[in-house]
Amino acid sequence: MLLSLNSPSPAQRDALDAAVARLGDDRFIVVDSSDRRGASHARNVGVAKASADRLAFCDADDIVERDWLRRLLIGLETFDAVGGHLDERELVPARQRSWRPPATPGELPRFQGVPYIVSANMAVRRAAFDAVGGFDEELSRCEDIAISFSLLHHGFTIGYVADAVVKYRHRGGLKALIRQHYLYGKGMTEVLTRLGVPSTSTSSSAGQPALAQPTGLGLLKANRSRGQQWSMFMVIRRASTLSGRLVGLRAERRRRVTGTST
Repeated sequence: MLLSLNSPSPAQRDALDAAVARLGDDRFIVVDSSDRRGASHARNVGVAKASADRLAFCDADDIVERDWLRRLLIGLETFDAVGGHLDERELVPARQRSWRPPATPGELPRFQGVPYIVSANMAVRRAAFDAVGGFDEELSRCEDIAISFSLLHHGFTIGYVADAVVKYRHRGGLKALIRQHYLYGKGMTEVLTRLGVPSTSTSSSAGQPALAQPTGLGLLKANRSRGQQWSMFMVIRRASTLSGRLVGLRAERRRRVTGTST
């Protein structure tokens, strides 16, 4: 078990070392990924230190169920990469549970109609991970969408393992919600402009046929037509995401002109 520490704080390193020492299990190894901030970098550094041919990922603020890893590995017998179920009941305050749609609505979530794996509950064969170059460290967010799309572009399959459960924690408070969805919007634009969307036939290899969906303001209308009720938090989420999409689009156009990332 590799624990990738993405913080340069000596206090956090001491706290993590102490927690590992209390476990008394030498299979837990701490690796330093503090040279560059970001979840993608932390995961890639962890993978570089690993020797296994199957890789599983979870986040430090979540809780995995006892048989989580075994269930994911069973999924890898069928698919090249799999995602499990994110249980949002226990670690999310009751009043905030309606702020966001389900992260895994009984299947893998979708972007532009194509399924993707959430990196907080993910396993992948090492060969497939290496083939797509791991997680993209240049993205603002949505690196899990990016690696899923890359896997599909390369002909790998992805699937959903409903009984591989992680208790999932959201950032608390309205300000965090706004910032998170703004960055999601920015990351979504980066994914679309740099990778594009896998074709319907490619994404169908995951066992979940793709259905084209509108984006931006069109997505607001589409959600309404499916019977979703308007709420203040849905409007806030969509507005924040759309704002990030627009900012990201401008940045991507600048990047293409200058040849540099922003």
